[in-house]
Amino acid sequence: MTAVGHLLYERLRSAPPLYRYALAGVETDLFRTYDDFFQRNEDLSIFPGLVVREEIWSGTGESAVFVPFGPGYRWMPYPGEVYHRPQFA
Repeated sequence: MTAVGHLLYERLRSAPPLYRYALAGVETDLFRTYDDFFQRNEDLSIFPGLVVREEIWSGTGESAVFVPFGPGYRWMPYPGEVYHRPQFA
């Protein structure tokens, strides 16, 4: 899944700049709307892989966790998926 995530972000990097934000992930049950991210003043650092337009990044305080992604965009680098093996007693 990590390899697929990295491929999605590479494709997004060269996509036309028509989107406000993007987030790739394996679990889609918690779809996030624009308001979820930016109107509730949520701590965006809990969403690794989040890509935002620079205007949005500026409006959220220009957090240092975001780095350049592509022309006009910033992101928190995607670390990949983490598998947690269940611990049995």
